[in-house]
Order: sequence, then C-alpha cells, then structure tokens
Amino acid sequence: MCPGKRARPRLVPNDLICEQLRHRLEVSPRDGIKVLPHDICIDYLTHVGSLVWCCTSADLLVPSWGRDNEVEAYRNMLRQFARPGSIVAVVSDSYDIFHAIRQHWGTTLKQEVIDSGATVVIRPDSGDPVAVVHQCLDLLDEAFGHSVNGKGYKVLNHVRVIQGDGINPSSIRAILERITSAGYATDNLAFGMGGALLQRLDRDTQKFALKCSAARVDGEWIDVYKDPVTDKGKQSKRGRMTLLRHREYGGFRTVPVPASAASLDDVERPAGYDDAMVTVWEDGRLQRDWTFAEIRARADAARL
Repeated sequence: MCPGKRARPRLVPNDLICEQLRHRLEVSPRDGIKVLPHDICIDYLTHVGSLVWCCTSADLLVPSWGRDNEVEAYRNMLRQFARPGSIVAVVSDSYDIFHAIRQHWGTTLKQEVIDSGATVVIRPDSGDPVAVVHQCLDLLDEAFGHSVNGKGYKVLNHVRVIQGDGINPSSIRAILERITSAGYATDNLAFGMGGALLQRLDRDTQKFALKCSAARVDGEWIDVYKDPVTDKGKQSKRGRMTLLRHREYGGFRTVPVPASAASLDDVERPAGYDDAMVTVWEDGRLQRDWTFAEIRARADAARL
C-alpha cells in the first residue's frame, strides 16, 4: 500500500517525518518523503539508497491548468517525468475519468505514452471504487492492449491503475475479486490511502492497548488487570511478566515473573530462550539506536 499525499493538519513536522519513515518500512514506490528537506532526511534516514521514487501528481495539478487545458497538463507530466523505466502516476478524475482515458490518454497522448518508455499509472479518485477501477481497466485495455501472463490473466501494456479513494480491507478484496473475475491480473493495480491511513486507525483496530499489569503496594507486588463481563476481548494480562525469544527457532514466549524476584535477571528461563526485551529509553536517555536500514531489515525478517 502507498501512503497518501494530502496535507494532514493534525501532524506536527516531527510526527510527519516519523509517519513517513514508518510507511517506508513496508512501502517503496511513493514520493511522500521527497517533500522533506534534505537535511531533515539525513538526520532521520541514513540509508536513502533503499527508497524507490514514483512521480505522482497532486489532486489539484490538472485543475490548475484549467478544464480546456486538461490534456496539456497530462502532456506536461509526461514531458517532465516520463523516462524509460520510470513510473508516472497521474490523477485523472478532475472532470471525467472515462473521457480522460478514452480521449486524452487513449487517443491524443497514446503514442507519447508508448514512446516515453515509462509506465503511466492512471489514478481515479472518486466514485464507487469497484466499478470505477474495472471500467478504467477496460478502457485502458481497449486503447493500449494487453499481454497474457503465465496464469492466463491480462496484463496491460504501458499503463496501470492506482486506486486510493475509499480503500480499506473490504474494498480491496471486492476490487480484486471484480477485476480477476474479468480476467485482469492484479499486476495492473496498486492501492493507496490518504488520510484514512493515519487517521482511521486506532488502538482497537488490532485490539491493542498498553495497560498496567502489576503494582507494588506496601512492598508487595499485586496483579492489576481488567476482565469486563461485557467484552472478554478486553481482558488484560495480569502480573509481572517478561518476553523471551528462542535463540534457534525465533519463537516468542511470555513468562510470569515471580513476586519474589527482585529483578528480571532472577527469572528462570526455559532451555534455549533469552530475554527479548531491550531497554531503548530510560531515565531520559537513549540507550539503544538503530539505522533505518537495520529497522527495515528486521521488519523484513519478521515478515518472512
């Protein structure tokens, strides 16, 4: 998935940097971080070479040219950014996405798209995502044709589609079911998200919360937990505990810490397990630091 480009007033500059870097752990073909000043990028990102840029037009780029000059706005994007092997994504629904594909991309600019050697990605940004994506693929197929992959699905020549409006797990499933049923490969399509990527997710999305699990009262440790009868999904862990990881197989195990233990070092570990917890920040001081490349490598390893 690709993070959106819209302004997000809720984010202060430091938050914006952190959010964009967080997306970079999982996403490459997007230009969001290019808007950051170079010196800030260097401070936050020591492995810039790992990123891949996709030139993407903003929503209001085409309207700024005026309705009568819509095709010239598209032509300008091609001339400025389309190069052999590059990816150029253009919002094309400022007025009529279907007319833009039939008349502008599929007729007037067709040969320029082909000659550029770039992959031009058409971006609809309104309407019913399932129906609009399917119709866009059909119109692009009529204009540019397709090849057939090894699984028998159609892959468009020179062009693709990216859908960023109204995207969530349910709509992604519905769109993919629709286009594959129509014979199109998923290679033809990319997904993006705007404000919902940052502002429509909360702790309950994955039922995650940080809660106190133990307290020392009058020198004695007691369990602290909640177990509401109205929602067993909110039952929290109780007591002192630590997280162990198997040094050979990589599996994790949460183990209780006896009330008698003075520290985590006194916890008896099962054979093959080591403490997985690392102190990163303590008493106002940063104890551990990692480069962006190291964090990305760890995320990739966990995913595998």
